[in-house]
Amino acid sequence: ANVNHRLSTGVNVFHFAVKTEHNDIAAYLSAKGARPACGERSSCTKCRLLQKMSLRRLERMRAGIRQRIAAEIQRQAQAAELDEAMRELESGMSFSDFVAEMRKADERCGSGAGSG
Repeated sequence: ANVNHRLSTGVNVFHFAVKTEHNDIAAYLSAKGARPACGERSSCTKCRLLQKMSLRRLERMRAGIRQRIAAEIQRQAQAAELDEAMRELESGMSFSDFVAEMRKADERCGSGAGSG
């Protein structure tokens, strides 16, 4: 679909979404590349400001998603290391060797929780 389509009144769909206070639709259109070009002028102030706000909000949302994904990957890696350590412990590893392995795993993850 053409996100920069102009209506018969001369305004584009982004401007219409802003004027009718459909901010979620305006943010979606902005994320898909809609430009705030309204009527005869290049764009009205409200459209320009809302586009900037929606792009900032979208970038904050994407950054949050990236952080959550990175945290989940780290949790999965820690769980895999713990599983490996538990298998080694069950295979006859001594307790002191197990503690040493756990400290190494903590140092690799950067948590330092096992250094006390």
